Amino acid sequence: MFQSALGEVSQAVFGRTASPAELRALYLNRMYEPLASLFPRTGGAREAVQSTQAAFRANGFDLSHVPVDVESRPRKYPGAFCFPIATPQDVRVSVRIASPHHLVDMLYHEFGHAVHFSGVRADLPFIERYWIHSGVHETFSTLFESWLGEPEFLRTQFGFGSNAVDRLVAFHRFKMLLTNTWHSASALTALDGWLENLTRAEIEWRYAGYLRAFTGVPMPPGWARLSPFPSALSIYPAGYVLAEARVSAWAAQLRALGGAQWWRSPAAQAEIRAKVREAAGALSCCDVFAIPLGR
Repeated sequence: MFQSALGEVSQAVFGRTASPAELRALYLNRMYEPLASLFPRTGGAREAVQSTQAAFRANGFDLSHVPVDVESRPRKYPGAFCFPIATPQDVRVSVRIASPHHLVDMLYHEFGHAVHFSGVRADLPFIERYWIHSGVHETFSTLFESWLGEPEFLRTQFGFGSNAVDRLVAFHRFKMLLTNTWHSASALTALDGWLENLTRAEIEWRYAGYLRAFTGVPMPPGWARLSPFPSALSIYPAGYVLAEARVSAWAAQLRALGGAQWWRSPAAQAEIRAKVREAAGALSCCDVFAIPLGR
């Protein structure tokens, strides 16, 4: 199913089957191009930021205290990034518009980080406020980003009709699968490299093998040199994969707690805040997220 969807998106964007170059370009931001026309191009980054802030505020999470840098400067990172400068008192978001759809997607992800970093208990020791596992803080960003895959949220927040909603929900599913396949390959390569003490050549072949198995796209071994996680043997991307699994289960719990529009529910919002306050480095991930992932 994923490989079929990958072929369709690659044809829509590039007019050809996905090769390694197309796959990476889609992952970075070009997968957003087919639906870019659904999002307004007027108003720019500032209007998108204000609209996203309003959505978070309307659903129980006021981020008015979080500075957002929308200036366009040379070599500034395209997209968005959340900086926990002094958790929880000083948290900032940086934004540089790449495309309207990509910008909205990144804002919901990074504002999810901002909810987390600015909500961690201030009385925790320094190391516990900063040494937070990637599988923990990516869970919050993934949760809030998941709003963009909820049909009711897309209708009420953006006013989209049924056709646009269906296309955006399908896109969200494709993006989740592409992100998981990409990060799973990176994470498994890094874990294998550490556990098996692999040589650089073995790491490159292992990464190419995982990517081909997961995406169906043949990869040259040297591709690992172009990807920051496997080249540094970083296990960080395992956090993205774990976060997707957690959010899939957690959202079902929140839906049971707060109904079909759970993001509006005071009970669901309180549940999220409770986990935000405790989700710091010294706590066991299982203690914070008591979610049965093995089912």
